[in-house]
Amino acid sequence: MEHKFTIPPLKVLTAVSGGMDSMCLASLLLRSGTNFGIAHCNFRLRGEESDADEKLVRKWAETHEVPFYTKAFDTESYAAEKGISIEMAARELRYSFFAETAKKEGYQAVAVAHNANDNAETLILNMLRGSGSKGMSGMRERSSLPVPGYEDIPLLRPLLRFSREEIAEFIEKEAVPYREDRTNSETLFKRNKIRNLIFPLFKEINPSFLKALNADAVHIAEVSSIADDFYAARVGEVLENEKIDLKKLKALPHWKYILFRIMEEHGFLPSRIEVLMAAVSSDKPLSGKIFLSDQFKATTTSSSIIISPSAPGDHNPIEIDSPGTYFFNRREVRVEVFEKPSSMELKQPKGVIVMDESKCPLPFILRGWNEGDRFVPFGMKGSKKLQDWFSDRHWSIPEKDSAILAVRKDGRIAAILGETIDNTVRVTPRTKNIIRITFI
Repeated sequence: MEHKFTIPPLKVLTAVSGGMDSMCLASLLLRSGTNFGIAHCNFRLRGEESDADEKLVRKWAETHEVPFYTKAFDTESYAAEKGISIEMAARELRYSFFAETAKKEGYQAVAVAHNANDNAETLILNMLRGSGSKGMSGMRERSSLPVPGYEDIPLLRPLLRFSREEIAEFIEKEAVPYREDRTNSETLFKRNKIRNLIFPLFKEINPSFLKALNADAVHIAEVSSIADDFYAARVGEVLENEKIDLKKLKALPHWKYILFRIMEEHGFLPSRIEVLMAAVSSDKPLSGKIFLSDQFKATTTSSSIIISPSAPGDHNPIEIDSPGTYFFNRREVRVEVFEKPSSMELKQPKGVIVMDESKCPLPFILRGWNEGDRFVPFGMKGSKKLQDWFSDRHWSIPEKDSAILAVRKDGRIAAILGETIDNTVRVTPRTKNIIRITFI
């Protein structure tokens, strides 16, 4: 492995967590004579284990006289403040720290220890998210730091051509110290489920599946580049001053791809784009529909889609694509999926709702309420305007504005978090799996 390892002749800041992959990268950089420093993040998510990781990396850096930089984060508070998942919060925090440290200390590039397994996992994750060909292109050995204002700093992945198995062999042979993150063996996170449950099955089907998936990522990247050229050449024909001309759009070949790219670039979730695309494709009246992303609002008219910045009162939806803890509008939302017990009390404590998983499958959307929203209140057969449901309970304007809805992929409301569910998603004797949402 050491003989195949290459890295550009740059002063490199290397991300080292203390795990097997990053300690392998640090060892290879040391052996190659690269001028490098180590950056370590303590996310304070695993208590004493996180501190032990930092201690190991610090000791290794001191032993080998490598510059060492570290920073501790209150990751959970950051996630709550930003309304994002813990995983996304950790990603934003670490890359910002890497970027700021590299710029301050004069490093020319940042290196991370992503390997062939990570690349294959990313490809599968992006495929499941519906992120299109760009997301399925996987990672590249050299790209740019994903931090606004620091894009001029290269992001290097010198282990991308090596499998986790090769890394483990190197670690054992060279007796490189490392710490095993116990959460890697758990299946609470999406990536871990793919790593621990799906990939062993892939290996049974094709022992060379990693090589095949990584080769596919390269081919898809080439196709994506061609699609980029097509999009760049045609988007100006239909989009002007943030207004999409639907007649011109639908006259283009592959117009759905053009629309997807426009909306994706404005931060709209794939599930929302799919609903918009279905509305544009149908013969039903289109005027007055509103779609939201984190920063933009898309409003449909009979002949166009108008994209504008979100107003302060707009609710920014997030996609719930797996069990876990999420933060939305400064509230914690805990999502669990489990097999229905043989006996279960359906009446839940205040702030908790349960639904039939088959009637509201993942992914679904969390968003605020919109004028015209309707649902079938629990225990009823006919639908009711959400506004009327609020009025029946004498909700104040602030209470209405703080309401959070779980919305199915087809746009139908499944629940008002912490309050009630749509009657069509209720748990019945035939229910096999249950979604439980705790609203804190």
